[in-house]
Amino acid sequence: MAGAVAAAEVWLGGVDVLIHIAGVLQGAAVELDEFPEDIWDTVLDINLRGSFTYVNMSQPS
Repeated sequence: MAGAVAAAEVWLGGVDVLIHIAGVLQGAAVELDEFPEDIWDTVLDINLRGSFTYVNMSQPS
């Protein structure tokens, strides 16, 4: 991620708009009340942490 942000700063002069479209869903298709909590924690960690990290890396210095 840091490499992509650094490249945008060099090539484009910085990041004006950030669109982060990525995510994962692990496990079989089950009802929400049957979804294993440990897998749910992993999904949230990947999806939310990725967006949070990208936004923080893209802030002006």
